[in-house]
Amino acid sequence: RSSYEVKKFPSIEHPGKSMLQRAFLALHACKMAFVNCRPVLCIDGTFLTGKYRGQILTAIGVDGNNQVLPLAFAFVESENTDSWYWFL
Repeated sequence: RSSYEVKKFPSIEHPGKSMLQRAFLALHACKMAFVNCRPVLCIDGTFLTGKYRGQILTAIGVDGNNQVLPLAFAFVESENTDSWYWFL
């Protein structure tokens, strides 16, 4: 099964509503394919530009044919120790 998690916090500007803080996604097919990957996990983060600010954190593997396999990704508010700990 695919895995996801969403972390929200209460909105100050709109009482009774929530704002997205973090979101995580790992697709089932990618998780199952990980058994065929080399025993190395590559992690990285990059920034978002445009209307929505924040960071994208990714975890990828490489299979025996040197093909890149995205394992999981998350949208977080900033690249810091807390968001990396939550992602991993």
